[in-house]
Amino acid sequence: MIHRTRRVDGAIGGALASARVKNRRATLGAWVLGALVCGCYGNEDTPFPPGLEPWEATNAAALPAATAAATFPETLSYVERTFTEPGTTTDAPSVHARAYIQMSPHDVWLALRDPQTARDPTSTDAWSVVAWATEPTYTYSLRTHTTVHSLITLEWDMDWRLGIVQGTNDAPIVAAARWQKVSGTTVLQVLEGSIVLRAVTGQPTVTEVDYQYHLKSSFSGYGAIESYLQVIYGRLRDRAHGRPLSPNDCAGCPAPPAGY
Repeated sequence: MIHRTRRVDGAIGGALASARVKNRRATLGAWVLGALVCGCYGNEDTPFPPGLEPWEATNAAALPAATAAATFPETLSYVERTFTEPGTTTDAPSVHARAYIQMSPHDVWLALRDPQTARDPTSTDAWSVVAWATEPTYTYSLRTHTTVHSLITLEWDMDWRLGIVQGTNDAPIVAAARWQKVSGTTVLQVLEGSIVLRAVTGQPTVTEVDYQYHLKSSFSGYGAIESYLQVIYGRLRDRAHGRPLSPNDCAGCPAPPAGY
């Protein structure tokens, strides 16, 4: 396992993210060209197991260490692992990440419920919410559709479910979300993740954020996962702080139900 800590903001982080995006798109193009030659691509449906709990029982990443500038730095700490899909022999790259956001759990929970905070505009060409309340068993649920234009067009649907594990909507102590690709391109063999928000004892304006993310495809690895986590953590952090997100559009998306 490899443990790394990296800030998601600043000029260096932006340059690294930009370089990774260009590399991901170049690698994707090369893979798609090969797939076109052999005809080894298509679409599929994938069952989504029930639950809000993280995909793996323990988050192996360390919380970011305090610095001279901040006791609870808004920095992601990573661990790279391998995850075997339950009931299969399929191994997928897995990244665990932990961070702080210097806002209350209530503010971060509100931000998490905005699907724009889970969107990665740096590596996709189109994104939308296609349905809300897709799983009535859960307090909050939705489906999103993502498109990437390469030599061919890749599309997939993701289902998301969110809820309070401990506390209330107004005063969450632990909140969680889980997501998975449920249909679309077979280029993405495994695409799933989870996030847990935790109140920090004695710190009413600090929230702990724990991610797990699994991605198995022929053109992506740990770098792609970490780039995605950088983006969605940054958007979640900014939304919680009340900063505008760009992009923030959702043309043609249905309006969320009351209370979402």
